[in-house]
Amino acid sequence: MINNSISSGRIFYIDIAKCIAIISVVVCHVLLMDLYSFHDIWNSPLMKFVSSYQMPLFMFLSGLVSITAHPKNGIIQDIIRRIQQLIVPFIIVASIFSLWKDHSLGFVFDTFKWGYWYLWVLFTYYLFSYTLNGGGKKIWLRYLIALVIWFIATRIVNRLPEMISNLLSLQLIVKYFPYFLMGNIIKRYQLHDKIFDNYILLYASIIIWMCSSLFSFHYGEYIVSCAEVLIIMHICKRMDSEKLKINKSLIRVGQSTLYIYIFHYFAIELMVTNCFQRFLANASCFFIDLLMATLPVAAAISFSLVLKWILEKDRLIMKYVFGKKA
Repeated sequence: MINNSISSGRIFYIDIAKCIAIISVVVCHVLLMDLYSFHDIWNSPLMKFVSSYQMPLFMFLSGLVSITAHPKNGIIQDIIRRIQQLIVPFIIVASIFSLWKDHSLGFVFDTFKWGYWYLWVLFTYYLFSYTLNGGGKKIWLRYLIALVIWFIATRIVNRLPEMISNLLSLQLIVKYFPYFLMGNIIKRYQLHDKIFDNYILLYASIIIWMCSSLFSFHYGEYIVSCAEVLIIMHICKRMDSEKLKINKSLIRVGQSTLYIYIFHYFAIELMVTNCFQRFLANASCFFIDLLMATLPVAAAISFSLVLKWILEKDRLIMKYVFGKKA
C-alpha cells in the first residue's frame, strides 16, 4: 500500500499538494497580472519564493499521477481522451479569454499563451510518457534515454526558429520536463513512502533550499526546486497522516485544479487591484505582498469553483468541452 488514505483510487496527500500548487499558481498570477501589473514584479520577495517551486510542483504532481503501464483501452483511445481533457479546453477556453482580453487569437503564437500553456505542455508530456510505459528489465534505459534527449534539447532549443519555438512552447516543454519525469519514476517504482517519509532526504532538501545561493550554476535551479518539491510533499503527507480538519477543504480544492487553473484568469481580469502597483513598488516585502494578495487569491479561487459548479449542471458542456462522462 502506498498510503492508507486512499479512496476511489485517489491519494489524499497528493490532492493536498495539488491544492498548495494551484494556490501558489494563483498567488503568482495575482501578483504578476494584477497587483504589480507586470511592473517590477521581481522586486516582490513573495513572487521570488512562490515562483521557485509552483510550476515544478505542478509538473511533478502531473508525473506522479500519470500512467506507467500501457492504457487498457489502447494508446489511440487514451490520446483521444487526453485531447478531450486538455487540448479541447485549451483551445476553447483560451480562445474565449484571448478574444475577451485582446480581441484576437494571437495567443497561439505566444510562448505562454495567456497562461494556458500548461495544458498544451502537459499534453506533450503525456504523449512522450507512452514511450516509457510498459514493463521490462531495462525500463531504466528508457528513462536514461529520456534524460539524454532532454539534455540535448536544453542545448539546442534556443537555436530553433523563434516562431516555431513560441508556437509549440518548446522552451517551457524543455524547462519543466525533468519534474514530470521525476514524478513518473516515483509512480512507476512506488517510491512514495520511501521518499516522502524519508527524514534524511527531508533534512538534506531543507539544507539545499537554505543554501540555494550556492546552486547558481547551470542546472542548479533544478536541484533547489526539486528540494522544495520534496519538502512540500513531505509536509503534505504528514498533514494527511495527522488527519487535520483543514484537509477536507484542501483536498476538495486539490481535486478541482484544472478548473481553477483555466478559470482564475477571468477572475483576475475582472478584478481591479492594480491601483496598488505604485505602493508595492516602493514598499514591497514578503508579508505585505502576502496580505495584499490574500483576498484577490481567495476571490479568484472561489470564482473558479462557483463557475465549475455551474458548468457541471450542463452535461453537454462537461462532456464536449472538458471530456467528462455524463
